Amino acid sequence: MRRVSLGWLCSALVIAVAACGASSPATVRIATGQRGGTFLPLGETLARGFAADVTATEFAAIESPGSVASVEMLARGEAELALLSNHVAGATGLELIAPLYEETLQIVVRRDAGISRPRDLVGRRIAVGAAMSGTESIADTVLQHFGITPDRFDRRNLSAVDAVAALAAGDLDAVFIVAGMRTPAVDGLLARGDLTLLSLGEPGKIGSALEGIKLDAPFFSVTAIPEHAYGTEPPAAVGTISVHALLVARADLDEGLVHAITESLYLHKVELAQQERLLSHLNERYDSSLSPYPLHAGADRYYRRDEPTLV
Repeated sequence: MRRVSLGWLCSALVIAVAACGASSPATVRIATGQRGGTFLPLGETLARGFAADVTATEFAAIESPGSVASVEMLARGEAELALLSNHVAGATGLELIAPLYEETLQIVVRRDAGISRPRDLVGRRIAVGAAMSGTESIADTVLQHFGITPDRFDRRNLSAVDAVAALAAGDLDAVFIVAGMRTPAVDGLLARGDLTLLSLGEPGKIGSALEGIKLDAPFFSVTAIPEHAYGTEPPAAVGTISVHALLVARADLDEGLVHAITESLYLHKVELAQQERLLSHLNERYDSSLSPYPLHAGADRYYRRDEPTLV
């Protein structure tokens, strides 16, 4: 019995020493996205919530061109947390805190452009998101799946704000927007009457080109934008894909700090959802296959808090 106790004590000491060596900064920076997108205001909401709960630590949401750039910011030590789309390739040194909500690809096109199917995008002026953004990587995957290589369209790397303005001004034929359903940017565009949503295929049709996109991108989910999701638009369900927004951390971020962040996230999910509607989908019971990143030890300790211990 004494041998078991000493063994457990040694293990506890090893964990304590490892935790002491982990990174625990005075200010935790959250890499988010660009103005006009979803991630920046979401990151600001999370930063305020975490700051209210986690003592002796400041939190700041910082702009990022997008998910791909945010991964690099984490690797360079320019941020400790990040909001990423789950289709972005996993990287060594990053770990999951929580999946947050589903993001949907919404392709808005000009009604008078004659774009009724994906292949009609050939030769068009298309905004595919900012360079190094998650939107850009999603757009490239979708376009190439339908045989539309980069040399077959007029590529425009624009932020969400600039892309919406350019489409409204008639300077674009299509814009790729990845955001939660009923995002204000899409709502405003469709309310004009001269723009509509492009369907990537018939929702639910087995063996369709839309269903086949998962062969190229296993983290994509085939989904549909429901009929009349935006007032009278779309008049029929629109086939598209979705990804999941994740909150991730550097693997070397202190376990106790990540535990406190995770606890704050779930203890105040109702209040957070009141500030940011997308967080109403937050749920501790999630499918681990949604993330290309392993679970951070601090988050894991929170999720397992009700499990029996050796003591």
